[in-house]
Amino acid sequence: MKTQSQKPVILNVDDHAPGRYALTRILRKANFEVREAGTGNEALRMVKAEHPDVILLDVNLPDMNGMEVCRRIKADPATARIPVLHLSASSVASGDQVRGLEGGADAYLTEPVEPDVLIATLKAVLRTHQVEDELSRLARQWQTTFNALSDGIAVLDETGKIVRCNRGMERLMGKPGSEILGRSYRDFHDETAFLRVRASRQREEIEVPAGDRWLHVRVEPLLEDSGTFTGAVCLVSDVTERRRMDEEYRQAQKFESIGVLAGGVAHDFNNLLTGVLGNASLALSDLPEEHPLRDKLQDIISASERAAHLTRQLLAYSGKGRYIVRPIELPKVISGIHHLLESSVPRKVRLSLDLSGPVPSVQADAHQMEQVLMNLVMNAAEAIGEDAGTIRISTGTQTLEANDASGLPPGEYVYLEVRDSGCGMDEQTTSRIFDPFFTTKFMGRGMGLAAVAGIVKAHQGVIRVSSTPGQGSTFRMLLPASESKEPAVAESRSLAGTGKVLVVDDEDVVRRMAKATLELYGYTVLLAENGRQAVEIVRQNPNAISCVIMDMAMPVMSGEEAVHEIERIEPGLRVIVSTGFDEAKAVEQFSGLRVASFLQKPYKSRDLAEKVKAVLTKQ
Repeated sequence: MKTQSQKPVILNVDDHAPGRYALTRILRKANFEVREAGTGNEALRMVKAEHPDVILLDVNLPDMNGMEVCRRIKADPATARIPVLHLSASSVASGDQVRGLEGGADAYLTEPVEPDVLIATLKAVLRTHQVEDELSRLARQWQTTFNALSDGIAVLDETGKIVRCNRGMERLMGKPGSEILGRSYRDFHDETAFLRVRASRQREEIEVPAGDRWLHVRVEPLLEDSGTFTGAVCLVSDVTERRRMDEEYRQAQKFESIGVLAGGVAHDFNNLLTGVLGNASLALSDLPEEHPLRDKLQDIISASERAAHLTRQLLAYSGKGRYIVRPIELPKVISGIHHLLESSVPRKVRLSLDLSGPVPSVQADAHQMEQVLMNLVMNAAEAIGEDAGTIRISTGTQTLEANDASGLPPGEYVYLEVRDSGCGMDEQTTSRIFDPFFTTKFMGRGMGLAAVAGIVKAHQGVIRVSSTPGQGSTFRMLLPASESKEPAVAESRSLAGTGKVLVVDDEDVVRRMAKATLELYGYTVLLAENGRQAVEIVRQNPNAISCVIMDMAMPVMSGEEAVHEIERIEPGLRVIVSTGFDEAKAVEQFSGLRVASFLQKPYKSRDLAEKVKAVLTKQ
C-alpha cells in the first residue's frame, strides 16, 4: 500500500500516441506517476514488472483486444488485484461496456471523457482498492488469529450447520475442515448448548464427555440489530487436564477432612484404648498359663488392637499415619504374613507368590505395609467371590522417567503388585475405588482401599490400578528404593530396671496403668495429670528423676510447653512423648526440643516397659 508521500502509479495503455500523450499530461498534473504502453503485450510485461496502482486500458489495441489484456491480468494471482479502468471510443458497441465489466474491469469510461470525471473516477477506484486491501489485510490477520487459537472455534448457522471452523476445531474433532464444514454440529458433539442459545438468545456453557476427554463448550449467539437469531459461535476447549487436577484437589480435600477427623478421634479414643489394652495385657501377665480368665483377657486385647487398627486406618487415609519408618524389605514383609493371608481368602482361591528376584529396601513402616497387603488381598478375594480363582503377589523394581504420568520424581522404585482373576471393574468404578467407604458389595465396608491410598501417599509413593470387566484387576504400589539395609533383629533382653519415672497424662486410667506396669518391672513412679504439675515435680526433685513419659495434648499446660520448661530446668532429663496422634505429627510439633523417643498410643504394658528400658540404657 502506498504511503501518503508516494504518488500513485498509473499505467496508461493506448496505441494512439497523441491521445496517450495528452492523457499522460492530465494525469501528471493531477499528481499521478505515469507509465506508458502502446500494445497489449507491452502492457502485460510492464504490469508484471512494475505492479502499477491502476491500469488505464484502451479497449482497442493493435495486437490484442483490451478486454483480453484485462482477462489475463485478472487471471494471474500476482496481478489480479490491480484495478483496471477501461477507456473506449464512443463508437464501440453498446454491449462492450457490460462485457468489459463482466470481464474483470473495475470501471468503464467512454471517450471523450472530461478530465475532472477521469481523475475523480481514478481516485474513487483507488479508494475502493485501498479499502479492499485493508479489509483483506484484516481478514488475513483475523484468519491467522482464528487458526492460532488452540481452542476449537466453529461458526454455526441458524440450523446448527457448521459454516466455518479453525484448525483448533479440526484438531479437537480429529478431522480436516473439508469433512466438518456443511455438517450439523450434532454430528460431532452434544448440541444441547446450541439449542438453548437458539431458544434463549443468551450465552450458554456446558461440559460434555468426548471419548476419554472432557470438553468445555461455550456458545455465543449471533444476532442482527433487530434481534433475529442468525447463528452462533461455538468455542470448544479440552478441559481433561483441568478436570483431572480438580479431581486431585477434591481428593486432597477428602484426605485433609479425614485427617482433621482422625486427629480429633485419635487422642481421646487412643487414651481410652491405652487403658483397656494396657490393663488387659498387665492382668494377663499376672495370670498363670492355666487360668480360665486368660482367654477372656486375650479377647479384650484382640478387640482393643482391632479398635486401634481402625484409628490407624483413619490416620493412614489422611496421609499422616507413618509411625516407625525404617529400611525394610517388602519380600520379607510378605513372607512374614503369608500364612495369615492364606487363612484370610476362601479355599477356592489360590494365593501365589513371586518373590524370587532381589529388590532394594524401602523406607517404610512394616505394619502399614502389612495393612496395605492385607487390604489388597481381601479386595482381590472379594472380586473373585465364590468362584475358583488366583491371587498373585509379586515384587520387583521399576524405573520411572522424568515425564512419568504418576508425577513421582524420576528414579528407581520398588513395586508390590497384587493381581487377581476376579470380575474386574469398569472405568467409573476404578475412578472411585479409593474413595472412603465406597464399595460395590454392600454399605459400611470401611476405609479399605482408601487407607491403602493414604498409606502409599504418606510413603511418597503411588498406587496404580488397571482393570477390565471380566478380566480381573491389578494393583501396583510403587515406593522409592532406598540404599539403606534392613537392620538386624535385636536379641531379647530383660525389661527390669531401676530409677524414678514421672508419668504425665490427663487420663487417670492411663496414669494408673502405667504406674502399675512400671512398678512391676522395678521402677519408682511419680504421677502428674497436666504439664504444670509435671514441671513442679521436676523442680521439687532435682536430678532424682530418670525419665519422663509425657502426654502430648493436655489441659492447663500442653506436653510441648512442659517439655520446654523441663529442658530449661534440667537439660539432661530424658523425655518420652506419648501420644494418640501419629509419630510424624509428634516429631514435627516437638522439633527443636530434646525428646528421647516417642510412644504411640494405644500400647501394651510390655511396649511401655520396652520403651523405658531402651531410653534409659541408651548412651
